[in-house]
Amino acid sequence: MSATLARGRVRVAVVGAGPKGTMMVNRLCAFAASNAGALDLEIDVVEPFVPGAGRVWRVDQAWSLLMNTAAAEATVFPPGPSDLTGPSVHDWAVMVREGLVDGLPSRCREFAAAVEPQTAVPRAFYGAYLEWAFRFLVRQAREAARIRVHRGSAVSVTDLSNGRQRLLVDNGIGALDVDAVVLTQGHYAVGLGSPERVKASAAQELGLIYIPPMCAAEADLSGIAAGAPVILNGLGLSFYDYVTLLTTERGGRFRLDAGRLRYEPSGTEPVIYAGSERGVPYPVRADFSPTGDQPYVPRFLTKAAVTALRESTPGVGDFKRDVWPLLAKELGWTFYTVQYARLHGTGGFEAFSARYAAASWDSSRMRDLIAEFFPQPWMRWDWDRHTRPAADRRFRDPAEFGDFATEYHRSVLDEAAAGVTRSPHRAVTAALRRLRELVRLAVCHHGIAGSSYRRDIENWFDGLSKFLVWGPPPVRVEELLALLDAGVVRLTGPRTRVAFDRDTAAFTAESAVVDQSRVTADVLIDARLPSTDVRNATDPLVASMLAAGDCRAHVISDAAAPPGYPVGSLDVTENVFTLVRSDGRAHPRRFAYGVPLRGILGPFGTALPAVVEHCDAIAATACATGTGTVTASSGEAMTRLAGTTRQVGHG
Repeated sequence: MSATLARGRVRVAVVGAGPKGTMMVNRLCAFAASNAGALDLEIDVVEPFVPGAGRVWRVDQAWSLLMNTAAAEATVFPPGPSDLTGPSVHDWAVMVREGLVDGLPSRCREFAAAVEPQTAVPRAFYGAYLEWAFRFLVRQAREAARIRVHRGSAVSVTDLSNGRQRLLVDNGIGALDVDAVVLTQGHYAVGLGSPERVKASAAQELGLIYIPPMCAAEADLSGIAAGAPVILNGLGLSFYDYVTLLTTERGGRFRLDAGRLRYEPSGTEPVIYAGSERGVPYPVRADFSPTGDQPYVPRFLTKAAVTALRESTPGVGDFKRDVWPLLAKELGWTFYTVQYARLHGTGGFEAFSARYAAASWDSSRMRDLIAEFFPQPWMRWDWDRHTRPAADRRFRDPAEFGDFATEYHRSVLDEAAAGVTRSPHRAVTAALRRLRELVRLAVCHHGIAGSSYRRDIENWFDGLSKFLVWGPPPVRVEELLALLDAGVVRLTGPRTRVAFDRDTAAFTAESAVVDQSRVTADVLIDARLPSTDVRNATDPLVASMLAAGDCRAHVISDAAAPPGYPVGSLDVTENVFTLVRSDGRAHPRRFAYGVPLRGILGPFGTALPAVVEHCDAIAATACATGTGTVTASSGEAMTRLAGTTRQVGHG
């Protein structure tokens, strides 16, 4: 990443120093190192919590809360050879075991002794890694940049007459005058949405407990009494966190009994009633299997195919029409490759492969081919069966549904243990996880029309992919099965609706397809994270910029329904991520990256190589603007500069 810079001093503020902020600092330092002698870089890191871990990954949270990423894959460093690279969590744990890391609490050292590549480590352990990684980066980069940390929160930013930016920071820090500001705040503070305000008001009026969407580690659960019914609304990753906090964190424990986990209650647990639209908690995550880390090379949904799609349908793409056929064919290929070997061996596979490649997805030709080689329904991949396990079945009571959910999770655990080479189901989920970056490239930055994004991504594919890919590690599912067996957790069923009953002055939950499922409780927890919607921001910095017209919510264009579909993401320019003002002009000295851009980048997460490329583009542009290489009004020039430093795709 190199560019011709005017010689000079540049001062950049990075607001937020969690994982994305740490990567941003890394790439700023890498840019400075590649321009040694021409660039004198100063970086002001603004973070109220400990840099590296930030708020979400702080080390003082419960050690029972786990990451859902394998230790070998979790890292905050760029891949490949670099002076600014570093270890994964697993490699760091090995360093800790070998006595190469100082200043850690004894609990970190004890846990490091047991970390394997596929271990799901505690979030607090990952936080310790992130804190170390930030300190390590500062030491590595001392020849490239001067890094100052300000332990406070940014509350406002204003333009100075010379084009520089005045960033006001609380906690007695005051004003920082810098050349550019990069926002990497992650989940910034937002207010309650309308449904949540109604629940909160009812709870306050009648003395009930309502916990709105938030990070489970920050929730106050102390008012929940032993044996009291609690409604958990949502069955994703936050559900697993709340279950842990309300069981083992209250003294319960698991023990092995004839090879199966059993739960021994402490007597202080509440009774947890949980439900959602799908009704089944997230199954085990795709990559927690013996061969889940194998690379995947796409055959049909390739980067070239995505590029061709974007060029052929600029701004009017339709996910179901344009992207889904390629993705479904790709995932079908992974399934039937493994299934063919299981049922037919290797003979005749080349002929099957050629015919599969020649057929369009869901065409009569494709359907006939699949029926020929896989005549029984159980032999075939069925999207509905795997993403809606209960389908349209009706259950006579919650106990029957609980038995169904238990059987489902045990079967998925068995598939995970088999791995991607022997389980067609795991082959699909592992491939989907690795294909999400290509899906992101297909839909991000106006890749599809706004109406398609709302209908096909937000209301369908986002939930489908998270259910199949983003689940917890195996131990969490095994614990859930033990808790279901002990009666501490009870599932209400699919199509669960949560309401407030004024006649009984209580919250209620009831499944539309499970008889006798209605429950009442004085405690309701919306088990999910809040949406980082700029229109609802209470974070002082974001809220003040919005009020001043210095930022706006992104609108996904739609020629059939102009101006398009508004999402809550901060609006930024493509490739260089400069903030867009309310009048549509890009601010050349303000940038944003990370969680607040989900509606632009796509809701699937961004692969590490792409994160590095994006941060490289921001670093090059911020430094070039600060030295005067790029004029303040030249948005097109900034985009060209980002392309010369390191070619980035749509993202």
